[in-house]
Amino acid sequence: MLHGPCGDKNEKCPCMKKGKCSKFYPKDFVEETTFTDNGFTLYRRRQNNIYIRKGNHNLDNRWVVPHNMKLLKKYQAHINVEYVNKSKLLKYICKYVNKGPDQASIMFQRIRKGQHGDPMEQTNDRDEIKEYLDCRYICEQDALWRLLEYDIHYHWPPVERLPVHLPLQNTICLHKGTKLKSIAKDPKFQKTKLTEWFEANKLHEDARKLTYCEFPQEWTWDDKNRKWTKRQRSFKIGRLYYVNPIEGERFYLRMLLMIVKGAKDYKDIRTYNRTVYSTFKKACAARGLLKDDKEWYDTFSEAANWATAGQLRYLFFTMVLYCNLE
Repeated sequence: MLHGPCGDKNEKCPCMKKGKCSKFYPKDFVEETTFTDNGFTLYRRRQNNIYIRKGNHNLDNRWVVPHNMKLLKKYQAHINVEYVNKSKLLKYICKYVNKGPDQASIMFQRIRKGQHGDPMEQTNDRDEIKEYLDCRYICEQDALWRLLEYDIHYHWPPVERLPVHLPLQNTICLHKGTKLKSIAKDPKFQKTKLTEWFEANKLHEDARKLTYCEFPQEWTWDDKNRKWTKRQRSFKIGRLYYVNPIEGERFYLRMLLMIVKGAKDYKDIRTYNRTVYSTFKKACAARGLLKDDKEWYDTFSEAANWATAGQLRYLFFTMVLYCNLE
């Protein structure tokens, strides 16, 4: 969250206007946060002789952009936070939703011409209000579309969001005044799209031909009764919620849900070739979904049956130089 560098340190910085920084950096050192006479905020910028190296320049507290540490850590993004001190700033914050319809700006200018038709210097007695026209062009097709009340925009194809959770770790929305004991005893909170997919596979043979991600194409979710029912018309595509790889077992569970069909419980997802693995990660490794050294061991084992010593050395050099060994 550092600005620039700009000014004498970098005259080609995008913030430079007429040889000065348009954002007024670097700021002055200030011991405490105060307000100016016109209501603007002067943030605390202490001279603690601490700086960072950016490019070939040292930047201290005078170059720090106002920010909030909690927001930076939560969203992992560049977020500039400022104190709102004037009502007109609300228009700036919300300008993109308050700009109105698309418009075309047209300006008319009167240019005096000389005796031979050459343009002369523009007159200064112009009426800018009359010479500036702000208008919007609406063609006949656009007008007809709106008169017939056709859809202006729509989303296609329809998408069913599918949760991914480990056993007894599903997400529950709590309302004000809800008691935790009532949630623990209510069986409907234990029913999710994933657990009911298991139940549908137990009860219906035709459901076992689909993966969890493919299930919404032929089955629809009844949110009131918390169960899957056979789809009678239309369709949806399934999309699993994103899971960060650092979440471990939940991430590997998501990988398996993309390919495993007809699972009746979590144990079936961890089963491959009649072997029940203790973790989802081991099940992914058994299915070849994870990178390991087995491929390279198998390559050498196969080559050892027919290759000479020189050929094996050449194979080793080739793999080290051109293959992605990890």
